[in-house]
Amino acid sequence: MQENFQPYQAINKSRLEPWRNQIAQMRGLNWPYLKIAQWLAQNTEVSVSFQAVQQFCKVRGILKGEQSKPPPPARTTSVPPRRMRKKSATKLFEYNESDQPIDLSNLKREK
Repeated sequence: MQENFQPYQAINKSRLEPWRNQIAQMRGLNWPYLKIAQWLAQNTEVSVSFQAVQQFCKVRGILKGEQSKPPPPARTTSVPPRRMRKKSATKLFEYNESDQPIDLSNLKREK
């Protein structure tokens, strides 16, 4: 008799999931992972390491401070590019009949 087995899928539910919003708020206010772990131990009776909080935030894309806010909207007006001044090429050396370079950088240039 042949049985049809379904693929095994582990449930990826973290113990920290019920406090996801609070953790996101704390990270938005620049709380370190260690302080979040201590807060969880005191207020929720969940004892986790700061590495567990760090991994929880990393997997769920919870970022620190300003990074967790959405990016500002794109500007509608375009800024013209800065004009670059053209630099003229200056000769530094000339060659005489004996194929020896003559240094021109010491000579005064008239413009």
